Amino acid sequence: MSEQKQKIRESVWKTLVQNKALAFPFKAYGAIPNFKGSNEAARLVCSSKEFLNASVVKVNPDSPQTEVRKRCLLQGKSLSCQPLG
Repeated sequence: MSEQKQKIRESVWKTLVQNKALAFPFKAYGAIPNFKGSNEAARLVCSSKEFLNASVVKVNPDSPQTEVRKRCLLQGKSLSCQPLG
């Protein structure tokens, strides 16, 4: 992982902790953290032109992306958990 990508992750983790925006299991560092508003974020992602036109969607198996996975399945989209690239 690039040094720049790691710095961005650490900045996001710090911001989530400082703003008390974490949701259960309340772990930020070293993870894809669950956060308050993840369902609203999923709604926004799933209403995007890119999502609506996609037949396969890459979604991580982490808590904050549960709603995205659910919406994919409800809309008949295939899920991929394979790394990009």
